[in-house]
Amino acid sequence: MALAAAQAVGHVRGLLERLGLADKRLLLAVSGGADSMALAYIVSRAIGFEGCMAVTVDHGFRAESALEAAAVGRYMRKLGIRHEVRRLEWGTGKGSAATQVPPIQRLEEVA
Repeated sequence: MALAAAQAVGHVRGLLERLGLADKRLLLAVSGGADSMALAYIVSRAIGFEGCMAVTVDHGFRAESALEAAAVGRYMRKLGIRHEVRRLEWGTGKGSAATQVPPIQRLEEVA
């Protein structure tokens, strides 16, 4: 592990300890972008992969979103982090039930 990554892991471990979260299971929302992938790595090393679960929301806005979510899952498995993909089903028309449920509520269903 490079020095910068080791420092980040130590910093995050200390932060989680101060917040009383170091011994809790954490749900990580991982989009597949560089920031969320790096944070998943750092958190999993700070508290142990068994303390983490990752969720990726497949928004379905682009045809490749399912493939991207699957790629996140493969990386999470390499890290030893349990991972689920949640597909958003967008309703048709204004006011449909699916469009009224915020994505964060769908993540809470996993937790």
